[in-house]
Amino acid sequence: MRHPILLLSLLIACPFAQGQPGRPDPYAADWRKTEKLLEQGLPQSALARIENTLLRARREGNEAQQLKALYWMGLAAGQQQEDATARQIDRLQRELKAARGTRKALLHGMIGKAYWVYLQENRWNLYQQRSGGGNEADLDSWSADELHQAISRHLRLSLTDAAALQAIPTRDWQPIVSKGVRHTLRPTLYDLLAHAALDYFTRADNEIHRFTRSFEIDDTTAFAPADRFATHTFPTRDSLSHQAVTLSILQSLLRLHLKDADPEALIEADLERLRFVHEKSVLDDREA
Repeated sequence: MRHPILLLSLLIACPFAQGQPGRPDPYAADWRKTEKLLEQGLPQSALARIENTLLRARREGNEAQQLKALYWMGLAAGQQQEDATARQIDRLQRELKAARGTRKALLHGMIGKAYWVYLQENRWNLYQQRSGGGNEADLDSWSADELHQAISRHLRLSLTDAAALQAIPTRDWQPIVSKGVRHTLRPTLYDLLAHAALDYFTRADNEIHRFTRSFEIDDTTAFAPADRFATHTFPTRDSLSHQAVTLSILQSLLRLHLKDADPEALIEADLERLRFVHEKSVLDDREA
């Protein structure tokens, strides 16, 4: 395979993803056959099978299996097409036009991660192309800045309806949850999407073309106990700063889990918060 389309590294089902615990997966046989075709180096046959699975999922109204099929299309296309990621982005964008609710949020997350994969695949050429103003329909004409803007926009849009996503257990969307993801750490779809977004926003090299001092962590409350941090307002004139976006997402995660009976998700989010602010804060160590 030339390059796996890792659309949602924490979200979308990888091979061997299981059905809901205690329930047989009615699509399991389809996915086993698809996986075998990919292992045999038969992507065209795999794509035909995935298309059939997608049609079945549409007929049955199974949105989780539909999104899983879209992900696997990227895997299959990656075996035979040099422009597989660009084609996958185009297909996901078309799916997004008619999407609503949870499906729309997940598609925004998938598209954001797909743009990020495209940027990583073409990083060298993109960073030589600084002019921007590219043709929206032609990713090859985009600059790195334009791709970063698209990634950021879609990942932020994936979290827009936070209250609804926080009410949906990941178990209800098990077909698109990677095997090995513990439900105690990612109990809701908001957790999954938020941590997927944090993977991008916490990386220093993803903001190299923004003003480096557009937002700085210079408030000691960034190091405060979780309950104080979660409700604090961090003033900024640049709400798109990756550091500002990261703090906002971390605050949302902590508010969500402050009163959980099981503290695992809270502890993990809080440790991520402390690692991040220790790395990015401009405060003197003695102040922190």
